[in-house]
Amino acid sequence: MAVFTVDTDAIAAGSGSILTTVEQVRAVTAALNAQLAPLETAWTGASSVAFQEAKAQWNGLQAQIDHTLDGLGRSLGTVGHQYADAERSMAGMFR
Repeated sequence: MAVFTVDTDAIAAGSGSILTTVEQVRAVTAALNAQLAPLETAWTGASSVAFQEAKAQWNGLQAQIDHTLDGLGRSLGTVGHQYADAERSMAGMFR
């Protein structure tokens, strides 16, 4: 038999914190991309191509991180609500 406790308030706070951080990371990423954009046309040649490839790789990794953190935050929110709902439902059975 499984025995566990759940701090739904901590889960909800964690979810909110992660989602807030995701938005902050998105803002910083957008600012950094705005700073890097002019460099894409600042020169030509092999080093320019290498820079653009590195930036594309970074953008891809950043998108994966964004997607993963956003999913984690949203999943924690759902889990917290489901645990709280289940607890309320079970408590109601004894009233």
